[in-house]
Amino acid sequence: MRPNGSKLWQLRYRSIEKENILSFGEYPHVALTDARRRHDDAKRLLASGTNPAAKRRQERVVAVTAARTTFSLVANEFIERMEANDVADATVVKKRWLL
Repeated sequence: MRPNGSKLWQLRYRSIEKENILSFGEYPHVALTDARRRHDDAKRLLASGTNPAAKRRQERVVAVTAARTTFSLVANEFIERMEANDVADATVVKKRWLL
């Protein structure tokens, strides 16, 4: 139980001689079966030599990057680079229309 009264499903583990805590969610929002499944998955990762917290961080970065990489964002970045490189206005207008 935390000082504010909330309860979390947690796993304490050691990785590279350092103690870590991995949280699986807040009770009762995360069911016991889900917490046990996440615990088992984390234990499997530890057994294979992977830090589960680092893997979770990496998955978040990949998800955020995938969410940000849309065609419109890439197209806008392309046009901004063209404008920064002093490409002719007519070319920029044509590229905007095309994209």
